[in-house]
Amino acid sequence: MRILSVEPRDIHIVLDLSYRELEYVLKYMNRCTASPDLNDKDWEEADKYVRETFFPQLDKLSSNIKEQG
Repeated sequence: MRILSVEPRDIHIVLDLSYRELEYVLKYMNRCTASPDLNDKDWEEADKYVRETFFPQLDKLSSNIKEQG
């Protein structure tokens, strides 16, 4: 993995992943179990983002690459 840039606009991070690395991340995440931290006020929002936005976007990206290949 290579970090392409870090920009100070609400700090956005651009990552460069190979398709193989993307598949490794997805494989790993498919087997992970979240451990809620009820003392962390941001936990619910973070969990919702990962489950409803981040993970589905990576899955869609992987599917699109598979369809083109």
